[in-house]
Amino acid sequence: MKITVKKEVKQYVNEELEITGATLLSIEEAEKLPIELRKYNCWWWLLSSDNNFLRAPIVNYDGTPRRNGDFVEHRDNVVRPALQIENMQFSNLKIGDIFEFGGKPFKIITDELAFCLSDIGTCKFRKDWKSKDANDYEKSDVKKYVDDWFNNVSA
Repeated sequence: MKITVKKEVKQYVNEELEITGATLLSIEEAEKLPIELRKYNCWWWLLSSDNNFLRAPIVNYDGTPRRNGDFVEHRDNVVRPALQIENMQFSNLKIGDIFEFGGKPFKIITDELAFCLSDIGTCKFRKDWKSKDANDYEKSDVKKYVDDWFNNVSA
């Protein structure tokens, strides 16, 4: 499928699917996924904004979500983003469909999200060990990593 950029929205021309951004899943969203989607060959980060400044939520290799999962400075956890979908009701796709974006497979899991079936690489969550909000997703290295990947997906 070919991707074009229109008004800062990446759009699938063939499916008319508007993808407006990328994020991580929350622990609640991850818990709703079937175990076969959660299982992966290594641990992966989840969205975090708690007050535990040393650890951030993850899903471990056997698919178990862990709210107090791993140290935020750990560099070996992978990043499995979810794409934010704007107009699925007007596309030819439905929940459960798989498509490719940025060379990675994504499965539509809700009317608003498609989840990466692989990963886009590894990244530590912490921006600065001394930073009080180091595991806050909005201020983290992981968000920057996801945003950079999303913004650099080639058409």
